[in-house]
Amino acid sequence: MKENEIKFKLRTNDDKVVEILAEVKDKKLYRMGKPILCNCSGNTQDTATPFIFEDGEVVCPECGRKSESVYSFEDYENSELSNIHLKYFGIDFVTMQELYKLSYTLPYEDWIKVSDLFMKLKPDMVDMGFFEPQYVGWVTSNPEEVEERLDIKPELRVNYIKEKQEQEQEQKQQEVMQLKDNLSSILEVFSIVDTPQIVDGKFELDGEVIDNPINPKNMYGGGEWFVISDDYIWYVRQNAREGDNWNLNNVYVKGSAGAIGKKVEYDRDLADKIRSFKR
Repeated sequence: MKENEIKFKLRTNDDKVVEILAEVKDKKLYRMGKPILCNCSGNTQDTATPFIFEDGEVVCPECGRKSESVYSFEDYENSELSNIHLKYFGIDFVTMQELYKLSYTLPYEDWIKVSDLFMKLKPDMVDMGFFEPQYVGWVTSNPEEVEERLDIKPELRVNYIKEKQEQEQEQKQQEVMQLKDNLSSILEVFSIVDTPQIVDGKFELDGEVIDNPINPKNMYGGGEWFVISDDYIWYVRQNAREGDNWNLNNVYVKGSAGAIGKKVEYDRDLADKIRSFKR
C-alpha cells in the first residue's frame, strides 16, 4: 500500500459490500487509472459523480453516499501488512530449491501481483515427508521476484537477512576464537603448577566462582570452573563421573564425588581475564 492510497468498503445498489483499493489525487479517487463514480446522477462517465476523499471519509458530493469504512496508509503502517516478508520454509527435495512462505495473508489486490510465483502444497506432499508436518499452503522458490513485486522493505528481504545472519555468525565465530585464546592462556598458567596434596580432608574453597565458558560445571560430574579468593586463584576440574578415579580428587564439591584443583597466588591481571568470562 502506498502513501496516496486508501482502502474502503462501499455498499452497492444491490446491497452488496465491496472492498476497493483506490489512489487519491486532488481528493478524487481512482482505480486502475479510472475515476470511481457514483451513479446517483447518471450511468456514464460524463454524467456520474466522482467520489471524493475528505475528512477521512469517502463520500459522493451529489447524494451524500458514504463508504462504510476507510483503511488509510497510516492504518497500514501500523498493521502487520507493512512488515510483510518471506520466511524460510524448507527445501524441495525434488528440485533442491529453497522454499519460502509469506509471513501474513495478502489482500487480494496484492496477491494477484505474485500468485503466479507460488505453488500450493497439498496434503499428499506433506504426508510424503518433504515438508514440515501439518502445513498446507502457498510457497515460492523465487523470493527475490516476489519481494520486488510487493515492494517489501529492504531490511526484511531474504538476501539482506541472510547477509546479516552470516555477519552475525562470523562475528560469533571470532568471539569464540578469542574466548578460546584467552582460556588457553589462562590454563597455561595452571599447567606448570603441581596439584596440592590433601592433608586433612579435601579443600573447601571459598571465593568468587566463575565457570569455564566452554566447559561449565554440570550435574553429570564434569565441567570446570575458577575460584577467585583474596590470596589464591583456583582452577577446578570436576572428576566425579562414573569411571573417573575419585582418589585423585582434592577439592570438596557438595553433592559430588569431588574435583581436582590447582592454585596460584592471586594475580590481578589473571583475575580480570577470568572475570571477563562473566560479561
